[in-house]
Amino acid sequence: MREVTLLSLPFIYNTEHLLPGRECRWLVPGQGREALIRRAQLSGLVALVMQESNGQAFDQPGDSVTIAKVLQVNWLHHKGIELHLSLERCARVLQQTSSSSGSVLQLQEQPTWPNAEIDPRVLSFIRESYLALRYAHPERASAPPTTQHNDYAAWLCYRWLELLPLPVANKQALLKESHLEPGMRYIKNILQQGDRLVDPQRSKGIN
Repeated sequence: MREVTLLSLPFIYNTEHLLPGRECRWLVPGQGREALIRRAQLSGLVALVMQESNGQAFDQPGDSVTIAKVLQVNWLHHKGIELHLSLERCARVLQQTSSSSGSVLQLQEQPTWPNAEIDPRVLSFIRESYLALRYAHPERASAPPTTQHNDYAAWLCYRWLELLPLPVANKQALLKESHLEPGMRYIKNILQQGDRLVDPQRSKGIN
């Protein structure tokens, strides 16, 4: 039986919906966040909580968050505080607690999606769509791992869930699935509805 990992971490809300499988540099407005960032730097890990643009946050029991390793903090960035993060894995919120040093989330690490056979046609379509987006907007799409990578399909699923302008509730529902197939099938259906995400003139709304 797999050992359950429990964590207690400081957390930051984000509307970019950052997900596991890559490194990123993320700019956080500095005003009022200094103490929180110092706690994250001291811990070495921070939980990234999804937030809608209207402010609705997904930090309740059962919600999925991303655990990120804090690699470096640039306190001198002219626009705020720049975090260099390694996006490691997902975890499920158990509860939020407060102490004299600030609020933390009690988390249970989620098992990674098991390697499973994905319909080659679905995987190929999703991969080619991602590569087309990367060709048009390399600044928006991270370089993919090799197709032989064990978690290649999961990596693609995470990247599209970051990029697609979906309601966070939909993203949360897919992240809570125990298998990868529902997410891949959902992403394929969304991408087939139009070419807005891979058309250079129609992709400006991706965040």
